Amino acid sequence: MATIAVGQKVLSQQFAPLGSLHADIQKKVGQGAFKLDMDDILYTNYWRIRSSSPENVINTFFKSDYHNQFIRLTYGYTFGRNKLKSVNLKSGADKERNRVN
Repeated sequence: MATIAVGQKVLSQQFAPLGSLHADIQKKVGQGAFKLDMDDILYTNYWRIRSSSPENVINTFFKSDYHNQFIRLTYGYTFGRNKLKSVNLKSGADKERNRVN
């Protein structure tokens, strides 16, 4: 809760909890994968603010629904080789150590 004082007038604001639940599942098929995911499953991602100023006899309620629920089905495919050759990296310190020995 936030309280704002302007001169002799007091305005208090109360923000309701805000959050969302996201989940996805994935199934690999060959070199690719299907993925199904959904945003804001419980439809709780919106702002709710209650304001009041008893001195001015004002009570307001504000609700902003700026986020939509989404369901997505995607397919990703891996191009090229799955296995890469390991690379033997040598640093300058290794070269210097070999030179001294």
